[in-house]
Amino acid sequence: MANIFDYLEWRSDVPFSCDPFNEVDNLVLAQLAYTDFDGCIPEDKEDGATLKEIYEQYYRIHTREEILARTSFIAKAPLLMDKMIDSKRYGNIRLKGYVNYINDEKSQQMSAVQMYLSDGTVYLAYRGTDDTFTGWKEDLCFSYMEETAGQRESLLYMNEHFLDKSVKLRVGGHSKGGNFAIYASAFCDASIQENIIEVYSNDAPGFMYEITMKEQYQKLLPKIKAIVPECSVIGVLMYSSGKRKVIQSSGKGLMQHDANTWQVIRNHFIEVEERSANSILADKTIRGWLKDLSLEDREVFVQTIFEVLESSGAACVSEFNRSIIANVPKIVMKLSSLPKEKLDNFKMVIVELAKSYIGETTDSLENGIKEAANNLKKKLSN
Repeated sequence: MANIFDYLEWRSDVPFSCDPFNEVDNLVLAQLAYTDFDGCIPEDKEDGATLKEIYEQYYRIHTREEILARTSFIAKAPLLMDKMIDSKRYGNIRLKGYVNYINDEKSQQMSAVQMYLSDGTVYLAYRGTDDTFTGWKEDLCFSYMEETAGQRESLLYMNEHFLDKSVKLRVGGHSKGGNFAIYASAFCDASIQENIIEVYSNDAPGFMYEITMKEQYQKLLPKIKAIVPECSVIGVLMYSSGKRKVIQSSGKGLMQHDANTWQVIRNHFIEVEERSANSILADKTIRGWLKDLSLEDREVFVQTIFEVLESSGAACVSEFNRSIIANVPKIVMKLSSLPKEKLDNFKMVIVELAKSYIGETTDSLENGIKEAANNLKKKLSN
């Protein structure tokens, strides 16, 4: 099975003039945006820096051992540069305009970088959800907020950097970055939207229904290219319009959100006919549940979920996942101690999502989650 690292081996010496920009190039650049470029891209140079210059500076600040020791699914993003810096396809990319805004109090994160390609276009990449609970919390805020702080920053960024330019833009991102890419592209100044070639949403959560009905969003629809793995859960959250391309992944269940598991052949992803039964079940469960909840109740749910996650003692998502069997009983205990009115609003969705998740796990993890889920179900039925 082949992924984007294999794609870089195959296609790096094929320039865009011979094989135009494609969906896999989009994912390579969206994943590259997960790199922590702080201190690597000069702010005072109008034309930014070449990828090779950035690579050299990055390894003055970081070590390869440090990167390899990381456990998050986004941690290996800097290693993409190894195969890109001397290639005909990517070697002369220039990066500029890097920002990385984090505000824990507002559950806000927004990071973006502009990538100037040899075909004369710019790929504006918005970084997706990182390993922190703050990043994941904003994803769930999409369920009750028409505009989150991060979405607002993504829009301001696009208007600030491209209003006076006539460059042809591709915009994209993975996970929350794909949501930001669509939001900014839909609601930016009309002159910018005219210059947008396409917008890539790589397993990105959607929006409140009201957002998808707005004229600006509808106008953008023909340019949106939405890609999800067959067991997608994150990429089918909330509402979106238009058709999704469903692709093959080597991961299992929620781990398919890791774009390094997405399967590539030549210059495209391996497409499958439809999403898995568990993905469809999770989608149906969440939509049905949200339909019956007020915005206030949705907010209570999001706040409660993160109270529960933080009760595990984990500092971030990867730490939580590494000890998930030990953490599930802690979560059950926390849930059982919550006021009944908090539990009543979302006990169904917790049980149903637990069922769909169990169906995609390994045997050892499945047994631990099953036992905890059964205990939780008993407590919720009281």
